[in-house]
Amino acid sequence: MRKVIFETSLIEWLKLRVSSTRRLASVCTGAFVLAAGGFLDGKRATTHWNSTGLLKELRPQIKVEPDEIFVAGPPVYTSAGITAGIDLCLALVEADCGAQTALSVARQLVLFMRRPGGQAQFSPSLAVQVKATPRLRKLMALLQKFLAVE
Repeated sequence: MRKVIFETSLIEWLKLRVSSTRRLASVCTGAFVLAAGGFLDGKRATTHWNSTGLLKELRPQIKVEPDEIFVAGPPVYTSAGITAGIDLCLALVEADCGAQTALSVARQLVLFMRRPGGQAQFSPSLAVQVKATPRLRKLMALLQKFLAVE
């Protein structure tokens, strides 16, 4: 079994503040810090797709969701990769300020309000893009344009 060591002062700092904090969230492999502090025990969580196996191995008491972009289990929230952290932030803006405000933020940042599917779809999609001929890439871009929903 692999051993991961975290700076204990950070975990202790989080433990001192968790009861007075509305939300505790992580982005990408930041879930390992929350896991080390026991904040995810008995809860659903996610992390970067490439690290979900290690999270399961190190903390079997967490229900790791390898295909989720983010997991909301108030007061603890976890997200997959960096972009999934932005998705989580938009969801929090929506929860606090409403869908219209979140949509305005997403438009300003040129983002999806909610990306479709889970994180498992993105790795194969990237592989297809790399192997695609220029003609196929042009077709894929055209399809995306016509299938886009506002």
